[in-house]
Amino acid sequence: GRRDYRAAIEALQKVIAQKPEGGRGGGSPASASSQAEMREVQSAVIRESIINMARVKEAIVEYVGDPAHKEVLKPLPYHIREIQASFRFLDMPRVVDLLASVRQYILKKLLTTKNAPPQNELDRMADAIVSMEFYLETVQQGRGNPTSMLDNAEACVGALDAMPREPIIPPPLAASAVGARPGGLLLFFVSAA
Repeated sequence: GRRDYRAAIEALQKVIAQKPEGGRGGGSPASASSQAEMREVQSAVIRESIINMARVKEAIVEYVGDPAHKEVLKPLPYHIREIQASFRFLDMPRVVDLLASVRQYILKKLLTTKNAPPQNELDRMADAIVSMEFYLETVQQGRGNPTSMLDNAEACVGALDAMPREPIIPPPLAASAVGARPGGLLLFFVSAA
């Protein structure tokens, strides 16, 4: 859980602190050992992040099943920020930016609206999260750097940004604002003219 996650990041910090000033070591066995340790720690950080992203996804699925249970969403921005910090540390800016977009969507769309957004928006967000998960699993398993997965996640997030939002309709003026008698609003505009 959270302790494993922090321990992995601390171990990664120690490995980085032990690197020679030039960044990359020569061909020495000590530098090869350090690189292997760095890969191991990076893998652990990514593994923990995948687990935390799965928790984010589970909370969203629970919310979609019953939008009245919005409380499951409240811790998500914090969890996503923690995940972002890990990827910032691992120098994975595209993942950091994608997570920032998902976090903003949760903050601005899911936590502030009364009803669940349209299904197509939720599908785009889910696709973005799944694409990031597949990307991270592939990187963690040492099977390359499948940037097409991040391209897909970016397209999904971009579609969320481009989707038309419901217009914000202000609530009707309260009767006390214009007088409590019928026709008060009309009288207000007529007398103001």
